[in-house]
Amino acid sequence: ETSSAPESGVLMIQRNIRIWCLVRTWDWFKLYGRVKPMLKAGKELEEMDKLSDKIKGLEEKLLREEGNRRELEAQVADLTHEKDQLFANLEKEKSHSAEAEGRIQKLNEIKADMERQLEELNDRVAEMEDRNETLNRAKKKSEQEVSDLKRKNQELEMALRKAESEKQSREQNIRLLQGEMASQDEAVARVN
Repeated sequence: ETSSAPESGVLMIQRNIRIWCLVRTWDWFKLYGRVKPMLKAGKELEEMDKLSDKIKGLEEKLLREEGNRRELEAQVADLTHEKDQLFANLEKEKSHSAEAEGRIQKLNEIKADMERQLEELNDRVAEMEDRNETLNRAKKKSEQEVSDLKRKNQELEMALRKAESEKQSREQNIRLLQGEMASQDEAVARVN
């Protein structure tokens, strides 16, 4: 595949050179060579028209921007006046700053007290969470012990049933043996 790509490129170049050698002497190709620069000049005129339209558009945009600038200047003047009024109000409020400082100090004291209470509550919550975790561990341990006891109880019940079954089987064997011994005793008594 790698060797076929350069070979196909060489073949294409050779084919293009053959075609160019063939068409370069044709009259219509010579005519195209003379007309092509004229077409380019037409395109330049078209570009000039486009640039002229663009300049007109930019001039219109500049006029609009000038109008916007005047509006913005009026807005700036209004905002400056409003800022001056706000500054006057600020100066008036500064005259009452002593009272405001007292309120702020009182609020800071209340805030500090509330933060202290919140810290105490957080400590209590953490302590309760620790207790809860301890209780959960104890509960899990108790549940495990109950599960172990249940399992051992089941094992004991199974062993008890097995022992009971073995006991009944032995008692039956004893009764059979006793019956056989009684029969043998009777037979011995009859013989004697």
